[in-house]
Amino acid sequence: MKTYSIFIICFVILLVCSSIYNYHFYIYEYLILPGISPFDSLTETKAVISLPELNRWPNPALVVGLPKAGTTAIQQYFKCGNSMNHASKDGNGSLKISHWRCRDGFCGKYIKKNMGDPNQSDPLYNTGDYDVYTQLDVIYTQGVCYFPQIYALNEIEASHPNSTFILNMRNVTNWVQSVKNWNTLAKRLDKCGLLEPQLDSKGLNIPMDEKLETFYWDHIQRVRDFFQNHTHSRLVELTIDSPNAGKVMENNFGIPERCWGVANKNNRVKNKKLRMRKFLLRH
Repeated sequence: MKTYSIFIICFVILLVCSSIYNYHFYIYEYLILPGISPFDSLTETKAVISLPELNRWPNPALVVGLPKAGTTAIQQYFKCGNSMNHASKDGNGSLKISHWRCRDGFCGKYIKKNMGDPNQSDPLYNTGDYDVYTQLDVIYTQGVCYFPQIYALNEIEASHPNSTFILNMRNVTNWVQSVKNWNTLAKRLDKCGLLEPQLDSKGLNIPMDEKLETFYWDHIQRVRDFFQNHTHSRLVELTIDSPNAGKVMENNFGIPERCWGVANKNNRVKNKKLRMRKFLLRH
């Protein structure tokens, strides 16, 4: 009986120590390290920053890389800049940011319509006059498949000279895997006729991974070749999985690099909040 009592006492002491440790770890991780409240979103942190001369970048900024290569992270980077009172180019108000949706529809759908109108020379006409377009393409949604960064790049650049274009890239193996894991994206790209050729020199079907990788590298080279001959606009090459990605964005747009990756940070914070709340409920 005495042994059993000692065991119970030791168990209770261990439980209390564990609770104290986890609580203090939570406080340290959420309050001391990031310097923010654990119950506030990272993007809600307010800190007025000056508008450096470096930040007077040519508008609009348009992402011309491929989907599943950090378009959401780029969107969140600029949104984080807004939450820090980062002014738009003219210094008045916040940046207007579009992410695949323009006004009440798809950016790609508007642009495709403009490209088919002989009386309209501006592909971005009636899209909403955004400062930043973080994803232009529409991939077999509502029956529309259109990649402005492939089919309308020349017309966009001609209509908006002195703009900034962001070529977003990532490890190609990771990109292929991400595309294949994202619903039916790989099949939709194939249906769009973008994954060519379908057959090798022996008439055999080319594996999906190989077709995607070819498409990826062909697009990167196509954009680079284009801007070698169009020097009025600025091309920013961004490798999203590089440790220097945030610094590249800060150097080019003036928003602090800590805003880079904020979407992933917010997800981690939310998950940790949930785990901590469950822990507090149990104890």
